[in-house]
This record gives sequence, structure tokens and C-alpha cells, in this order.
Amino acid sequence: MIIRSNDEYKTIYEVYMIYCSEEERLYYGYSVKVNEFSFLRDTECEILDNRLNSDFILTKNDASNDMLIHKALYKDDLYRDVIEWNPEALVEFKKRKKNMKSNLDEFQNPYIDLTAIKLDEGYWMSCPECDEAFEVDENQGVITCPNVACKIELNNPYAKKFPNKDKI
Repeated sequence: MIIRSNDEYKTIYEVYMIYCSEEERLYYGYSVKVNEFSFLRDTECEILDNRLNSDFILTKNDASNDMLIHKALYKDDLYRDVIEWNPEALVEFKKRKKNMKSNLDEFQNPYIDLTAIKLDEGYWMSCPECDEAFEVDENQGVITCPNVACKIELNNPYAKKFPNKDKI
């Protein structure tokens, strides 16, 4: 699940935990742009992508409220320490996150200005910086130019875009 804050920064977060009570819904997400975790109430954000994968576990907290927790946070009850903003827990989660597939991988990165140039045949692209030609996976949002002298990150023109890019 991917959400965007409603504040002036319009920060995009990938959700790793959802807390549901009768009064509110809280989303716990991680932002790649600012490299931080945050809790957002449902009134403080908009949902950009509502898909949850099979890595989420439905459980209840001590007050019997529903919680959906990503298995990376659920393992070893890491979510309890993360909720308390324990610095060691946040470091551990970042380590675990490196090995996870992300829904964000399917989207263009709105913080990258350059987009690869489509060539005529299949999924072949060209780098706008060095003119290197290369083939890409259509479901990969951000690609890296394979030219060792360039290695610039580019948006894949075939990838999904977030709605209202101009607001980000």
C-alpha cells in the first residue's frame, strides 16, 4: 500500500502497518525521499495504491483492535519497538527492508527528473545523458543506465505514474 501525506510536502510512504479502531485508522509508513518512518491518520493522507501483498499478517493489539503488520515488522515483535521509535529497531527494519519487494518498484519516482527515451523495438531504451541503449523490464519503475561511466537513475516511460504528479 502506498499513501501520500496531505500536508504541503506531499511525502509518499510505503505502508508497513495499519492500525484500525472504531475511531480511526493509522498508517505506519516509510518514506524513501526523507528516509524516515511516520504514522499518519487516514484524514492526514490519501491512498495512491491500495494493494496489500501476502506479506501482511492480520492480528490484534492488546486492546483487541485489528492490526495489519508486514511480516518484516511482525517477526520478533519488531513492530512494538518501532512504534516506540527505538533507534535500534528502526535500523533493524531498514536492514530487513532491503530484501523486500516493494510496490514502489512498479512506479516512476516523482523525485527523478530524467526519463529514459523509448526506442522503436520492444522495451529498448536510450539514456538521455550518454545515449547508451539497453533493454528494460516494463514493470520496473526506476532503471539505472548500464553504462559504467554514467550509471544515472532514470524513470521507465512504461512504468506506472503516481496521480497528481504536479502536487508532489
